[in-house]
Amino acid sequence: MVAYALVETHDSYLALAEESSLDWRAYHSRVQVLVRGRGAPDAEEARLLREGQRIEIWRKVGEPNMVAYVERYFGYGRRCAYDRLRVANALGELPLVEKAVASGELFYATVRELTRVAIGETEEAWLKKAMGKSVHEVQTMVSGRKKGDGPEAPSKPENIRHVLTHEVSAEAHALLREARKVLQDELGERLDDSAFLSILARSVLDGSEKGSKHRIAVTKCDECKRAWQDGGGAVIELPKETVERIECDAERMDAQGKVSRHIPEAMRRRVLARDHHRCRVPWCHSAHNLEPHHIEHFAHGGKTEDDNLITLCWHHHTAIHEHKLRLTMDKGEARFERIEPAPLPANETHPPSMTETAIRALVGMGFKKSEAQSFVETATAHGGKSMTLNELVREALKRSPKLRG
Repeated sequence: MVAYALVETHDSYLALAEESSLDWRAYHSRVQVLVRGRGAPDAEEARLLREGQRIEIWRKVGEPNMVAYVERYFGYGRRCAYDRLRVANALGELPLVEKAVASGELFYATVRELTRVAIGETEEAWLKKAMGKSVHEVQTMVSGRKKGDGPEAPSKPENIRHVLTHEVSAEAHALLREARKVLQDELGERLDDSAFLSILARSVLDGSEKGSKHRIAVTKCDECKRAWQDGGGAVIELPKETVERIECDAERMDAQGKVSRHIPEAMRRRVLARDHHRCRVPWCHSAHNLEPHHIEHFAHGGKTEDDNLITLCWHHHTAIHEHKLRLTMDKGEARFERIEPAPLPANETHPPSMTETAIRALVGMGFKKSEAQSFVETATAHGGKSMTLNELVREALKRSPKLRG
């Protein structure tokens, strides 16, 4: 008679595996043993990774940093090595979650998602919410929330990021790097992955249709003011700022399917000619992906008239609507000013700044905190305020004598 209770020991597992009359209960027991058994090694690995960073193990064996050590001796790829170190360091501040991993109550993949948002103050709430959920369910719970948010915090479309993975040839890799450099030189500032890929996609789409850049069918909720758009078969929620930008330059379709042009074509041509077919932002030299922008936002009642329209590239049009760039008019002259994020009150609990996060990342790679702080401060002094986190970390790494050598 096969015992259907959960098998606890290796010997009894082997005995069960040799039974010839296994049914679904025995099969399920074996799966539980296997899956729960993964938790303890994952938790132990996280502790080893933290300890390895503390004792600077990579220096002892001749590796340049902790990431390289993890690649060689743990057998992970570079991206996975970064992720394992990130999760290990996060678990060091989340003892309840780490305990749940060790006991097999939570999958490592689930914990990987929780560590994107959970901090000490929200750990218990997230743990209760995640128990018994699949990895996909936890991904959905975490989506749209930032580090420090609790599970009851509203999901915001602007916080959602989608991961794209591509395998390309050496030639394609070189072309993409060169294209990014050309675009950054043209725009006069650095581009994160999202902006870079959006500009590439728009270059293709702009050549496929004439006239307005957007043919939109947006569903809006009058009460909550949320909006959704169809995108290649997927229904995607749009941030309020994106809807406002699209409404600047869009064709409109009514309930009967009739399409009307928001900005008359003659007016569009006049505005483009007046602005010399280029973005009006002084440090931008882009003559591609151009969009007319309502100086007084159309969504706020601005009129569609020549004097209320100005030509911007997609990147800087987006920056204005996302409040990263300010446009003011002074006696008919357009003035642009980059907007720095407003500092939070000192007594307000908030996630670490980009500088603090970059310093932690370098410490996680094996640098001393004093070294990491010096590298990041030097990188910031050379334009770090306009960088993304990944770019700031890369610039900081260039300041390391070890890596330069």
